[in-house]
Amino acid sequence: MAAWFEAPLSKLEDAVDTLIAEKGCISNIQPALTQLREQQQAIQADSKQQLKELAKEVEFEQNSSPVCRSKDEYVQLLDDLGAQQHETAMDLSKKEQSVSSMRAEIARLKAETDKLEKDQTQLDSEMKALKKQRAKVLLYMRSSNIKWDYSDASSVKGFVVKEQEQLQTFELDPNKHSQYFIADRLWAQVAWSARQ
Repeated sequence: MAAWFEAPLSKLEDAVDTLIAEKGCISNIQPALTQLREQQQAIQADSKQQLKELAKEVEFEQNSSPVCRSKDEYVQLLDDLGAQQHETAMDLSKKEQSVSSMRAEIARLKAETDKLEKDQTQLDSEMKALKKQRAKVLLYMRSSNIKWDYSDASSVKGFVVKEQEQLQTFELDPNKHSQYFIADRLWAQVAWSARQ
């Protein structure tokens, strides 16, 4: 027990003994004395806990903060911290360069994606136009009975079918004949296939 707690307690006990002797009221004073002793023990326990916590804090501070015993140790510590700072700055610089190159790559990929989307839109539009043209060609082919031969792109050739048994071939050179002549000749072939 600490000395600063013992002195007040002994005075208190003396006072209680005097009261007991004078008044003879042991039954009333005994619970009060017990309560005072419990309070004293609680205060002592609390004080011990606070002292332990303070001792831990002091120990932590002593262990965590470097204590330089000489100028050389202090210089070495500063050199070490400078080296760590330089290393950290180099790492940061590398990461900034990496981020910058990644941003450039993202911008390049975004531009490429935009171009591909534009090309896809254009291709979709061309496909729709081709489908419409194909539908027209099929309509003209069915109504005119002309079967085109696409093997030679330098000439207009094919055949006209009449009742699945007769056919008449044609081959016209656009370099030798005018478009009017070719159209007129094809209409004559269509007229022949329409006759019964």
